[in-house]
Amino acid sequence: MFLDKYCNIFSWRLKFAIQKYISRRKKIRQLEIRTGKQLKHIISLVEKSLAKSIQTPIPLITGFIDLGGINNDGMLVHLSAITGKPLYVSKLARHKLIDREHDFLLWHKEYVSEMEAVSPSFVTMKEVDQSGINYLVTDYLHRPRLYDIADILSLYQKMSNLSSRVHLINNACEGDGIPVFKIADDTKIKSVISHIVTKLHTSEAFVFALDYLKQREKVFISNRAEYEKLVEAVEGLFSLANDIDFSKHYGLVHGDFKKQNILCDLNERLKLIDLQYYNYGASLWDLAFYISKEKFSFNDSYNMLVEQNPLDHTEIRIFLFLYIIAVLLHVKSSNIDKILTKKILPALEILHDGAQGKNE
Repeated sequence: MFLDKYCNIFSWRLKFAIQKYISRRKKIRQLEIRTGKQLKHIISLVEKSLAKSIQTPIPLITGFIDLGGINNDGMLVHLSAITGKPLYVSKLARHKLIDREHDFLLWHKEYVSEMEAVSPSFVTMKEVDQSGINYLVTDYLHRPRLYDIADILSLYQKMSNLSSRVHLINNACEGDGIPVFKIADDTKIKSVISHIVTKLHTSEAFVFALDYLKQREKVFISNRAEYEKLVEAVEGLFSLANDIDFSKHYGLVHGDFKKQNILCDLNERLKLIDLQYYNYGASLWDLAFYISKEKFSFNDSYNMLVEQNPLDHTEIRIFLFLYIIAVLLHVKSSNIDKILTKKILPALEILHDGAQGKNE
């Protein structure tokens, strides 16, 4: 029995390792096709650029890693040849996918102090031989030992504290007195950021939210009553538009605020990576999105959140609405019952009780 279990574990790990190796080779081949250059040439190019950009150049050992995702063509990790410790990381991606992140990092370097920092330090960015593929080099960050809600909230608050300076980011423009950052509307999360998170103060957000629910109506075929409750909740929030200035709850938003994008620097301070989704809008989106990714039941996550970060009545309604939108991003018929029980219905109950209490 023990031997069978051991063999199964070994077989699973071997299969996983083979899949990872194949995936890495495919990513390297894709990069070489897109750049027209071999990987060793790309590594040499990046290392030379890096040596010119740092004050005290040191010998490096560079390796290619594939962390998955659709927004990059792989990563290069640069380790000290003396200590073996990782020092820098280079993201390889098409310029249209990396330019926004570059703008944010340049702004962060110029206008944000070390104590206020929410992202890794920018080192350099250049194009790989006019191929349309850029490499963006930053300090290396590592995974924290644990994700404590107090530390997550501290990072979230740091982001919010920088909101008054967002108009200084390179691609900022003004719309109704509110900073606007254009973002391609080509994925589900980008659509939500474009039409709800940044437009919560407009009727566009209401129209989009109802259409967003309509697109997911078929997964509620056996839960029609719950679907109607969702529609009612959306209508209820936007019926308050004349009484609530939603833009007062706006701030700097990361957009993809989740554990995979929260790492640590050498001083164990949390920093954010994958900054291409940043915008200015309903800042509670970041907390709502983070909680939507938790494996705990909603009530457990919500109680931990409000215990550390009390919200007023309006903030609770906005948070719950955005949380439900986040949960529904990738809902399917196969997981709807579980999501309803653990996440959506508990959130709707709090939203309903809060609305009733406000009306009494």
